[in-house]
Amino acid sequence: MAKYRFIIFAIIMSFCTSTAVSAVIIFFNFTNGDFFQLWLNRFLVAWPTVFIGILVFVPLINKGLDIFLEKKN
Repeated sequence: MAKYRFIIFAIIMSFCTSTAVSAVIIFFNFTNGDFFQLWLNRFLVAWPTVFIGILVFVPLINKGLDIFLEKKN
């Protein structure tokens, strides 16, 4: 199960992030229409975008931090 940890993390984290950000953006820009439908449309674009971003950027950020923090010690 440990080998799937990063994928499971990316799925959960991207879902939570996309849900919150999509809702906040729609809430502050909402003028009329069906809030849920507007949110769902944005969420369906945001979730895969954030998921791919996590898969790409988390390993790069971790590697960069490992190098940076190793040099500090």
